[in-house]
Amino acid sequence: HYMQLLLLSGFGYPLSALLVNVLSSRGNSKLFLRLEILKKLVHSLNFMNAIYYGIESYLYGLVIVTIIGLSLNIIFAAKEIKLSVFKFYKPIVLQLGLCVCCGFCTIFVSDFFEQSYLIGFLIKGSFFVILFTGLNILFKTQSFHEIFEQLAPVIRKKIWKKNAR
Repeated sequence: HYMQLLLLSGFGYPLSALLVNVLSSRGNSKLFLRLEILKKLVHSLNFMNAIYYGIESYLYGLVIVTIIGLSLNIIFAAKEIKLSVFKFYKPIVLQLGLCVCCGFCTIFVSDFFEQSYLIGFLIKGSFFVILFTGLNILFKTQSFHEIFEQLAPVIRKKIWKKNAR
């Protein structure tokens, strides 16, 4: 249970790092400092939560802290580059919705099979990836399309090298 909470709280780190890099690359150190102080204050409150209520409460709080930190990063980055906050949230919420849907479908389908941990992991992982990819293609999501456009040249290059041998 602890590991699941830790993994869930880790979802925001890559997005937060990207958004913080937007602030630091624009040279707005004052705004960057304010953002980091705010996030540290929220983390400190969660540490108090751990002291009074224990590790499990802290881990649930960590998920909330991650969401708050990501929201703060989105607000500050949107302000810095003068974009609507909605433009940041829309793809995140859409992909999160698809992930939750795929996750529930994977759990539902996996209940019908009795298998070892390794086989189950492979089946569930493959099913999730295929379903997630299929739904992104079906709904023609912009974020998936952009990732595919960035990966396609790399994949073609690898295939081209392999065929040249």
